[in-house]
Amino acid sequence: MSGKLKEQAISLACLDIESDCYVLITVPSSDIDEIMKLAQEAGCRIQDSL
Repeated sequence: MSGKLKEQAISLACLDIESDCYVLITVPSSDIDEIMKLAQEAGCRIQDSL
């Protein structure tokens, strides 16, 4: 699956909401660094190594 996403330049990321659930999001790979930076500034964490 990750190969198919990479082919389309899409990143699968996990948003940590400090809960028992995992929020998965897809974002353009070109935007993931900026999204992670903004999440950190907001006190959230996003992991994109899925």
